[in-house]
Amino acid sequence: MKGDAKEIIIWPQYFDAELSRRLGRKVSVDDAIPSPKPEEVEEALARLGFEFESRDARYPRVWWVKSRMFKVKVSGGKAKTEVLREVARELKNVRESRKRRF
Repeated sequence: MKGDAKEIIIWPQYFDAELSRRLGRKVSVDDAIPSPKPEEVEEALARLGFEFESRDARYPRVWWVKSRMFKVKVSGGKAKTEVLREVARELKNVRESRKRRF
């Protein structure tokens, strides 16, 4: 990684409006969407121009659900919460554009 770049881990559960904060939601309910799919998170990250890797994994707080985790490279000194808010906003756009296709 260059200079001040860092890696953060992002899980789809961070954006799930159906989960409580205790079970892992990291964004406000207003910013969250119901049951985000890993493919939607991946598309949101790509649209925002983040460099990332993904792999199948289980989020520890809801270990019974198969999921995927994303290792995202962040530069510019952005805080994880700021990145999560950006992804949450874009995730809503992704969900809306997928609705229009069908």
